[in-house]
Amino acid sequence: RQVGVTAHAPVAELACTAPREVLEARLLRRADAPDRHSDADLAIGRRLAAQAAPWPEAVVVPTGETTKAATLDAALRHLDR
Repeated sequence: RQVGVTAHAPVAELACTAPREVLEARLLRRADAPDRHSDADLAIGRRLAAQAAPWPEAVVVPTGETTKAATLDAALRHLDR
């Protein structure tokens, strides 16, 4: 947010969310992926979720029950405002 203010650029805050069971399933699948790009495992995911602070400025973009295209469309609709 501060970088946007400093650069006199608009800032879009998007909070990507999914139900807990979807997130945990993703973390479990990621752990088995040989080319994974994250060290986050189920324990880390649970700790992060427990520590998440409210983010009232963000537009919520659901990522759990939709296709990647639908998620992208939801984010882009916000960016077009």
